[in-house]
Amino acid sequence: MSRGISMIVLILIPVGLLIILTLVGLLLGRRARVRSVQTPSCGRCFYPVRGLSTFSCPECGSDLREVGILTPAMRRPLGPWLAILFWSLALPIPAMVISGLLSSVIIPERHVYEDKWILTPTAAVGIDHLSLRVSAESLTWPLSRKQGAGSPPWNDPPDEIEFSLFRTSNTTGPPSDQLVVDFTSRRWHTARDQINRPLEKLDAAAVAAWLGADAGENAEALAQPIVDLVQSVPDNALGRQGVSAAIAAASTAGVMASQQNGGFSMSGPSAGGAAALVAFWIAAWLAGCVYFYRRQSSPR
Repeated sequence: MSRGISMIVLILIPVGLLIILTLVGLLLGRRARVRSVQTPSCGRCFYPVRGLSTFSCPECGSDLREVGILTPAMRRPLGPWLAILFWSLALPIPAMVISGLLSSVIIPERHVYEDKWILTPTAAVGIDHLSLRVSAESLTWPLSRKQGAGSPPWNDPPDEIEFSLFRTSNTTGPPSDQLVVDFTSRRWHTARDQINRPLEKLDAAAVAAWLGADAGENAEALAQPIVDLVQSVPDNALGRQGVSAAIAAASTAGVMASQQNGGFSMSGPSAGGAAALVAFWIAAWLAGCVYFYRRQSSPR
C-alpha cells in the first residue's frame, strides 16, 4: 500500500508543478501584453523616442543602439525577478526526470535490514531475557546488478549483532549491559568496558563472564548458543535467513526460547549519491538565477 501511495505522489508532484508553471506562464504572458508599448520607446526606460534625430534617450540618456528600441509589436521583457521565479518553477520537472535516470544508471543504491529477537532462558535464572539485534548495510551499483542473479541484497550476511542483557531485577529499563559483535572489523566489545577484542577470543567463557553471576551454573549453557550463533555468521551465505535458522537451532532452543520482535528492510539511493544530486541541482539553480538576473538586467 505504501509503495502505491509513493508512486501516486511521484506522479502528482510533476503534474502539479506543470500546472503551476502553466498558470504562471499565462500570467506573465498577460502581463507582457498589458504593459507592451504603444509607440516606439527606449528599451531601458520605455520613454517614447519617435522622431528623435539622435540615438540618445532624452529620459535616461542611454544609447538606443545598445538598449534597443521597443515597438508596439514587441512585448516588454520580463524583469529579472520574474525570470528567476519562472526558472525556479521550471527547474524541478527536468530535475526529477534526470535524477530518476541517474539513480537507475550511476547512483549507488543502499540496502539496509534490521531484525530483532527476544531470547528467554528456559531455566529460572537471574536473567530475564536477551534482546538480539541483527543488522546489515550494503551498496550496489546499478550497472553491476543482474536481473535474477543471487539473493536479494537485503538478505546479505549481517554486519553487526548486538545482544542486550536484561536481568530479572530490571526488565523494563535500559539494558544492564550489551555485547556488540562487528563482523566488518571482526572485533567485539561490551558496553561496560568498550574494549575491542578479536572475534577469535569470543568463546563460551567470555560470554559467560559477560552474563555475570546471575546466570549461575547455567552461564556456560546459556553462553554456548550465543557463541555458536556468532561463529556461524561469517560463513553463512543465507544472510538473515541463516541467522533465523541459527537462532531456532536445537542448541539454542534447548536453553533459550526465541521470538522475533520486529524488523525492517529498506532500499534507496546512498546518502552520498543523494547529497551529490541535491548539491548539483542547487548549483544549477543558483547558476540559472545568476544568468537570468544578468540577462534580464543588462541593457538591450
